[in-house]
Amino acid sequence: DSMDTQTRFQLGALLFNRGDLEGAEDQFKRAASQDSTLADVFFNLGILNIRKKDYGEASRAFSRYTGLKPEDAQGWFYLGVSYFEHGSYNEALGAIEEAISRNSNKAEYWNYKGLTYQKLGKPRDAVGGERSERIHAPERQDQGQRPRREREDEPLRQRRPGYGGLPGTERGADSDLAATT
Repeated sequence: DSMDTQTRFQLGALLFNRGDLEGAEDQFKRAASQDSTLADVFFNLGILNIRKKDYGEASRAFSRYTGLKPEDAQGWFYLGVSYFEHGSYNEALGAIEEAISRNSNKAEYWNYKGLTYQKLGKPRDAVGGERSERIHAPERQDQGQRPRREREDEPLRQRRPGYGGLPGTERGADSDLAATT
């Protein structure tokens, strides 16, 4: 059919938000096949697969995303979460450290780093991770608990304050679903 990439991306987001994960996945994959450089489609596929608990697919999507947007700490974090949940702890640690190197102020990054060291059987390093978490994010007091993930049921992040748009939505509020960058 003749649907363009942006329309597919927007339709995928709409379907996801309505709970149609299968339809959303189909549209995101079609958008990715039309434009393999559209980073946000891979981010959304990663979130969608985390929601489906398909962590192997989630890690492939976030790996592609971080290849296209290596500066995005959140992408690295979700790649680490995907690896962690898949049981690939060495890879998880690497991705989480990449996230921390880009944004050291997120408590959940430090918490996952500590949890990953524990899974790797390195409790001394895990304690160091928790100590670092207290230094970098002292507001977090529930050490040792699994961190609350940022709304994993919402695939698309806001890019502008006050605008409930989708990742990469740079157009104004003239439409519910704006185009990606």
